Amino acid sequence: MNHTTDFFRDEIRNGFYIPTVIKQAWACILDVLKEIDDICRRHDIRYFADWGTLLGTVRHGGFIPWDDDLDICMLRDDYVRFRQVADAELPAGFAIHDFERKDDHWLFLSRVVNSKRICFDEEYLDEHYNFPYLACVDIFVMDYLYRDEEMEKSRDKQIMELISMAYGLNKGRLSVGKIADDLARIGAKYGFAFSADNEGHRVERELFRLAQALMSEVAPFESDKVGHIFPWILKGGKGWPKSWFEDTVRLPFEDITMPVPRCYNKVLSNKYGNYCEVRKVWNGHDYPFFEGQKRDLEAVNGAPLPEYEFDPGMLRRPVVLPGSEEVVDVSAGSDVSDGTNGSDSTSGSDIDEWFTDEILFLPTGPDRWECFASIYEKLRSHGENVCVVPLPVMRKDVMGEITSTDDEIMTLTALDRYPKGVEVADWLSYDISAHRPRRIYIQDPYDEKNPYLTIPPSYYAAVLRLYTQQLVFVPFKKTGEFGPKDSTDQYNLKHYLIAPGVIYADVIYAYSENLRQQYINALTAFSGEEYRSVWEKRIVVAEYGNLDEVSAVDSAVDSDHNKKLLYCIGLNEITELGEPLIESVKARLSLIAENADALSVSVAFYPSDFGMWYHISSVEKLWDMVVDVVYEKGFEMVQINPKSADDMAACYDAYYGSPSPLVPAFTMQKKPVMLADHSLRL
Repeated sequence: MNHTTDFFRDEIRNGFYIPTVIKQAWACILDVLKEIDDICRRHDIRYFADWGTLLGTVRHGGFIPWDDDLDICMLRDDYVRFRQVADAELPAGFAIHDFERKDDHWLFLSRVVNSKRICFDEEYLDEHYNFPYLACVDIFVMDYLYRDEEMEKSRDKQIMELISMAYGLNKGRLSVGKIADDLARIGAKYGFAFSADNEGHRVERELFRLAQALMSEVAPFESDKVGHIFPWILKGGKGWPKSWFEDTVRLPFEDITMPVPRCYNKVLSNKYGNYCEVRKVWNGHDYPFFEGQKRDLEAVNGAPLPEYEFDPGMLRRPVVLPGSEEVVDVSAGSDVSDGTNGSDSTSGSDIDEWFTDEILFLPTGPDRWECFASIYEKLRSHGENVCVVPLPVMRKDVMGEITSTDDEIMTLTALDRYPKGVEVADWLSYDISAHRPRRIYIQDPYDEKNPYLTIPPSYYAAVLRLYTQQLVFVPFKKTGEFGPKDSTDQYNLKHYLIAPGVIYADVIYAYSENLRQQYINALTAFSGEEYRSVWEKRIVVAEYGNLDEVSAVDSAVDSDHNKKLLYCIGLNEITELGEPLIESVKARLSLIAENADALSVSVAFYPSDFGMWYHISSVEKLWDMVVDVVYEKGFEMVQINPKSADDMAACYDAYYGSPSPLVPAFTMQKKPVMLADHSLRL
């Protein structure tokens, strides 16, 4: 797939930081899904998002930010057709893992993987965004359940017996001889001949094969309910109405669309209750999934893979002398001394004379300017000499060579998209050694350590600090609060914090005292306890959007402004209610209009692309009615982009309507959310 460069950039969603390394994994998983989707489209095979992927699709418009696997589901008849064609039509190198083919895969699901092994070949890495690990999509199967509950219980009991015997053999607790009588009894009942021994897991597979045949024995026309027999029906689950899954609709998912059950709101409500409430609890697979593969590889190699390692020299403070190429150490005389005593250190007030009065900002995109904006405006209002040099974020290959084209780099620099009034300079013509600014603000932490992206190497922190008195690292956005037990936050922290741009900075901003402590702890774990005082001195608390190190700027909120309400009409409402929804929505719009004097109202459909709605009955009547009322009442019509949900939520005071990616965005910002209940008559 052709994922954009922006797709791979670090991102914060609902307060959770997602670094490039996770985006690489996401991209490879989406590529696997694309191959599955192509096959399903060609053969008219239904599939839909399931479990966390269904939750992520509806609630986040993509992956759940703190998750990295992808689950889809097929009804049994669709899955059978998929398996008949998939082996021949999946790309070379792809494989399907199931209990028939893989010894350690004792599950009733299939896993489509993009490679048979971890691969560091350059050609492979070029095709997979420098990501060497296996990426996969799990395919769960939903079977048709008996209408007669006693028949269903009898089938489930027999399936459980078969699975128990298979696991007993697999774990060495049973032998074929020990269960010979049971195998003979079961074989006679189902006309099935088991092997005489379990060599190569033969009997285990035969037991699984028979269990799967029992799961498949109910035809669609004989059933009103469906369910995942293993393990949920076996654990007492009752299944769900078959009608919920007979048709699908598509919703945005990252940079593609994802099929979901037509009644996705009912499905999620049944599975998770109040599924719009974010509960960031992690007790599933490894996060990220590739850490398990990495450990396995290290076990085989007998040594850990190379990682970014600490060197005390990182904390020393080199500067190039003006008019020469000589590098001197100013650590001892600097206000950011690391506490070491270097015999070659240079100190004294004359250091100030080595630098100009310029203050340089190095943003890596117009969408990341906000964290610099208040500093820039304050300095400019004080008559300071400020300069802004936007930097492009470019792709690179595994050898570090930039692979973005010149045209792509020009587009990525986006000089024309910075706010009016911000004068920008071209990074190609700016000479850091000639300008020697006294202070530089940066927001990209990686230097060469990003696994797939880079900024121009001449702007790496390791270079910048040679030509400035003070290098300041400013995170591009505020994360949510987290603590030592938040394992996913802590894992990602090591990617975007333990990086050269942070290590080399003289001042590091954190957006709360708690985050400051998390930074200090992580950097101390990286460098050693003896350097804790260094990080305690360098990391300072600043307010996001108001990062003024001179004085706090009081911001007054106009208490008389109209409250801004966003009303969202979701695709699930028309699929579940049909034409009666039209009058219900009209009544709600009229009620909102009665309070228009106190409200500024925006109305949106989700998804905002009519192409995802058009095939649903009564949709045109609904859209036409809403557009007419919006025009008549003087409301605003807006579009929802899941990737901008957090920013969009920041522009409103309250949310009303259907589940969408805006719900967790409003919730994380502690703004009121009310979901529409069309069973209530207005």
